[in-house]
Amino acid sequence: MQKAEVTSFANSSHSSSIHSVILGFGALLLALFCCATVTQADQKRSATVTRITNPSFTSIKVASDGSQTISPSIDLTTAFQCASRHDSGAVWAVSNWVLGNELYKSYQDPIEACGGAYPYTITDVHFVLQVATPATMTIAVDIEDVDLDFLPGCPVPGTMTYLGGLTDVVFPSGGLYDVIIELDTPQVVNAPFFVGFFFASLTDPAWNLSLVTDSFQVECASFNIWDTAIGYVDLGDNLGVHQSIYPSSDPCYNSVTNSATCFGFDGRLLLYTSGTLSESTGCCLVAGDANHDGKKNIGDITFMIARIFTGSSPPVCNDEFDANGDNSIDISDITFMIAHIFQGLRGPVCGTTGL
Repeated sequence: MQKAEVTSFANSSHSSSIHSVILGFGALLLALFCCATVTQADQKRSATVTRITNPSFTSIKVASDGSQTISPSIDLTTAFQCASRHDSGAVWAVSNWVLGNELYKSYQDPIEACGGAYPYTITDVHFVLQVATPATMTIAVDIEDVDLDFLPGCPVPGTMTYLGGLTDVVFPSGGLYDVIIELDTPQVVNAPFFVGFFFASLTDPAWNLSLVTDSFQVECASFNIWDTAIGYVDLGDNLGVHQSIYPSSDPCYNSVTNSATCFGFDGRLLLYTSGTLSESTGCCLVAGDANHDGKKNIGDITFMIARIFTGSSPPVCNDEFDANGDNSIDISDITFMIAHIFQGLRGPVCGTTGL
């Protein structure tokens, strides 16, 4: 199997938020986190990825008081007003990567994901994980604002605004799980942010704990840190490696073995938040929903093409059609939506004309 290509994203000069995370968990965790060695990085290079053939999962909800409820998969569209997901569903399982005593981050823009308007009230953190056996893990979650200055054009985790307490998550058996952590105090944000998930204890190899990703490789969306000397690792920054070695459209998938032939995070982590958004002040309910059917999909691209090139029926809401948010209805909106739907690039935003 191909060894992992670990891309170092940041260095110790961008570690103030990291240190605030560590200090929040106490001196013991500080010692463990800071003393990670190259051995841990070497272990991560033995990670493998396999395709998930049955993406159905069970939900584990850990309430703010620590009580735990296990139920069939939750319908996010009815359970929460906004599930701020930027992924396209479970496709890959990355095993032998999570060793414990490490932190994961995911970029969140609830307006892009759900429409509506700020403020956004965060009530829960979700992380989809897979285990092979029963397991008990100690975790914590956090919220950080976005640093847009450290690397221009690439949002990275910034200053911490919330740190939850340590809590245990009990997996009753092997399977695919949506782990839902209720915040002890709902957090109100008025801009995009990062959500964090910290594995506070070392993992047991017998669990075969796997991260779960979608199939869109996007930079500046998912991060991991296990050593402050290395800094944040951008888990989506492997595209150049794959293109140079495997020029096919899906370079890592081997249909014969149903597994990956090379290594790389070929998608975004299924790590996100859920909560409530304010009502939009204009007609835009779902950004990019050009045909105004309450959904964001290929049907909107078809509607856009028909409108721009054949002069068919005008949109019910111009601000929903205006996917790139430049307050113009033109071919650039079609290009933007194609890149989003088929390449997993940045999602649409609402125009601001109010029409």
